[in-house]
Amino acid sequence: MSSIWSLDTLFVQLFIASFGVLNSWPIYEAMVLRKDKGRIHVKTIVISLCLAFALCGGASLALYIRCGGISYKVCLLTYLKMIDSLRH
Repeated sequence: MSSIWSLDTLFVQLFIASFGVLNSWPIYEAMVLRKDKGRIHVKTIVISLCLAFALCGGASLALYIRCGGISYKVCLLTYLKMIDSLRH
């Protein structure tokens, strides 16, 4: 019986996350590790972090409103279970 919580699914998620981190390594290096003039300016880093937090917060709020005020985790789990049941 296949489930959304199987080890295959977990492996795929870990692979995709690792692939994203490895592809972004030059950016992480330019943000944190470099000490020369090739480093990204602190102002740029702060602006990008604020924008990322605002976008994630807005998406979370939109999901909360879309789910009628219930916890977005419950709504997301229900949605994933529905998709899993449609696959079978």
